[in-house]
Amino acid sequence: MTPEGIEPAKQAVQHVAVTGFSWSATLLTVLNLLVGSALVTWLKLRPKMAEIEQTADDRLLTTLTTRVEQLERKLDEERQLAASDRRSLEQKLEAERQRHEAEIALQRHRANNSDQCLDAMILLLKNADELPEKVKRAIASVEEMRARQKAEEALEKGAIAGAKLAAVGPQAALPERAPPAA
Repeated sequence: MTPEGIEPAKQAVQHVAVTGFSWSATLLTVLNLLVGSALVTWLKLRPKMAEIEQTADDRLLTTLTTRVEQLERKLDEERQLAASDRRSLEQKLEAERQRHEAEIALQRHRANNSDQCLDAMILLLKNADELPEKVKRAIASVEEMRARQKAEEALEKGAIAGAKLAAVGPQAALPERAPPAA
């Protein structure tokens, strides 16, 4: 540096030393003030923010609890409705089952009466005097047909009984046996 440039630099350093003013010191002071005020504000607001957060959590908990209670009530109502519907359906099915059983009993009674009438007619014809040969052959043919029908009915009854046992299950169908004596 030249001696001419040293003098102004000396004067600037003296001025700063006397006045204590510099832009960097000012900037640092302002920055310290800003950071300090932000820190103070944050410390003051911290309890309030925690309270707001706790209030929000409580509100969320209350809302969720209310929704769960409403859903549980709806579920209970639906269960009760389903149970009453199931009872109603079971009652309807039982009434229909009884009606069908009564109709089947009537049909069985009518069929048995018809069978008895046919058997009685065959018996009368067999015991009648002086029947033409053609009628005797017809009676024999009808008796054979009736025997086949009765055998087929017996097979069908066995199939129905087997289906009932299969529907109940193998364990319920068979009686328990005592273990063999040793």
